[in-house]
Amino acid sequence: MTGYPYYPYPTWPQSLKDTYAYNPTLAKQMLATEGYPNGFNTTCILENDCNMDLWAVVQSELAAVGINMSITLMDPASWQNYILTSRKLTALCARPQGQTGQSTNPLTMMVLCTTGYNIDYININNPQIDAWYAAANTAQSIDTVFQITNQFLQYYPTQHYAISLVEPVLFNVEVPWIGGAQSASLLGVKSDPATVCGDEVWINPH
Repeated sequence: MTGYPYYPYPTWPQSLKDTYAYNPTLAKQMLATEGYPNGFNTTCILENDCNMDLWAVVQSELAAVGINMSITLMDPASWQNYILTSRKLTALCARPQGQTGQSTNPLTMMVLCTTGYNIDYININNPQIDAWYAAANTAQSIDTVFQITNQFLQYYPTQHYAISLVEPVLFNVEVPWIGGAQSASLLGVKSDPATVCGDEVWINPH
């Protein structure tokens, strides 16, 4: 067994790292190479509970290289109908959780990218990824699965399917006067604190 597959950033070739670095000069060169020397206009469909401060940063950094991105806000139900059900997306979209960071399981990442998958909201249609996923599902050994997923993990970042943002969704709130649990509550999720912490929670008088 070769070990669980992953592709850590330090092992990436420098040429790939360069495409993920903040480098407006290189970005403008890449746009010119693709036929957009003066940039272009686009739009992004966001759920209205997205972190708008974070997306203002994205909007500003794109504008710095000539990409003028307008933002359209939708409530979650309308967003899902527009993006997932009607498949009307022609530009950018996002919701509070990002596609790339949903799972560290490479098979889960792969299925999220397969053609026609119902929650593949960026509409990836890549025969190579489809073939890898099919091969992984019919593989007869774990080593073969690891070989396939390693290929996928090295390929995926070269495609630049998504703008990957580091956005926290859960916060542990530590309070010293609560005993019996490592955290008194989790912010960012709708859950009963008793369920999160267990039933034996007490006030610590000290």
